[in-house]
Amino acid sequence: MIVRQLFFSLVLVLGFSGLAPVPALSAEVCFQCHDAKQFQARYVHEPVTASQCATCHNPHVARYPGLLRSREDILCYSCHKKQKTDFKQGIIHEPVSRGQCSVCHAPHASNRQALVRDNLAEDCFSCHKTLPREFKNTHKPFAEGQCISCHRPHRADNLELLNREPDGLCRSCHEAPQLAESHKNYPGKITNCLSCHNPHGSERPALVRDVLHKPYEEGCASCHNTPGGNTMAACLTCHEHVKSQMYAPTTT
Repeated sequence: MIVRQLFFSLVLVLGFSGLAPVPALSAEVCFQCHDAKQFQARYVHEPVTASQCATCHNPHVARYPGLLRSREDILCYSCHKKQKTDFKQGIIHEPVSRGQCSVCHAPHASNRQALVRDNLAEDCFSCHKTLPREFKNTHKPFAEGQCISCHRPHRADNLELLNREPDGLCRSCHEAPQLAESHKNYPGKITNCLSCHNPHGSERPALVRDVLHKPYEEGCASCHNTPGGNTMAACLTCHEHVKSQMYAPTTT
């Protein structure tokens, strides 16, 4: 009886060994349903060029959208290991902290470096909905959708994810000598370019912010030509009602 069972098992093994093996999953199999054109662009993700769709996708069933094998950020960091460490330091862009790499990056192919999606500005506006898209006077990088000219997309050491501290960033383009001369008396330690200028755009000339000190709006001379020639004298020309408070006695 045992001999007959062994013989039957051997027949099954030898019989099925003649069947063609299941082929390894290749992009050609995927392209039977998925249009190959969506994977063709100037820059193509390396797993795509290597026909390794199954590196990221489970061909049968998955817990994650797009049949991803794992959570999106875990998949990305499995190759981009340095970024996993870097993106934990400083001020982190919210999509990065949420592990949503594909908000800004195309996972398969793009016409822009680093697989940045073709219309990056639209991606930015998809989250930054309260930011006006147009101004009477618009900063050129903003008008051209070049958000990353001033902002880092993943992490930064400066507020608002700026590439540099505000004044240095502005001076990298705005370096005309007359500009420096006209701003030389501004207190740089307590203010910066963004204190007075809107970096995206404004309804006023020179990207000046909407809320202005009345004398500034009407012209500089009302303060800068004040008799007495000092800051307090200039302020008290209009703010006479606070003069008594400024000299109020104090106790120790």
